[in-house]
Amino acid sequence: MKKDVWVHTTYTEIQGNKVGANGLVLNTSKGIVLVDATWDDKLANQLLDMIKKEFKKSVKLAIITHHKYDRIGGIQALMDQKIKR
Repeated sequence: MKKDVWVHTTYTEIQGNKVGANGLVLNTSKGIVLVDATWDDKLANQLLDMIKKEFKKSVKLAIITHHKYDRIGGIQALMDQKIKR
């Protein structure tokens, strides 16, 4: 079975509590679309590496749904790889 939609979940610690944030990875005919970045650039780079390994494709477009830290913390990693936003 082909899986074209994945949920990605990353975690950070806030005031001693583990907090998760979700986003999506969409495998489209035109390339990979990432919906929401991660908590930070390290996690974003790990996610991008995992996507490339699993799908054998790079992310072509990133959609950031809103400006909260759990969605934009990894935006510099996206910019460094020149992913269209």
